[in-house]
Amino acid sequence: MEGKEKAVEVFKSEFYTMAQQATDELKKMKQVEEKIENLLKLKEKGKEKERKAYFLQLQEFKKLNEEFSKGMHDLELNQSKQCAEVLDELRRDISQLQKKILVETQQKEMGNIRKHLKQSLF
Repeated sequence: MEGKEKAVEVFKSEFYTMAQQATDELKKMKQVEEKIENLLKLKEKGKEKERKAYFLQLQEFKKLNEEFSKGMHDLELNQSKQCAEVLDELRRDISQLQKKILVETQQKEMGNIRKHLKQSLF
């Protein structure tokens, strides 16, 4: 019996050691799993921050683009208005010059006619 009891004791000891090793391995695996989960959560938080930052940049870009487009539209309207005003002023100036030239031409013609009439009469 002694051999049988010794074999049982050895078996129990080896079994206990294997069970302890298995328990230790499970603990290590759970720790590794927790570390991996924490890393994944951190990575996910980082990605979420990146998405938020990208979204904010996109919103800012859209806002700036709208402001730029509005500014360009306003600038175009101002240029059109200024161009129309300059053209109107130019037309008035041309019209005044034409009238002035016409009056001067008429006065010269009248002067020439008077001169010819005086020469003809005298």
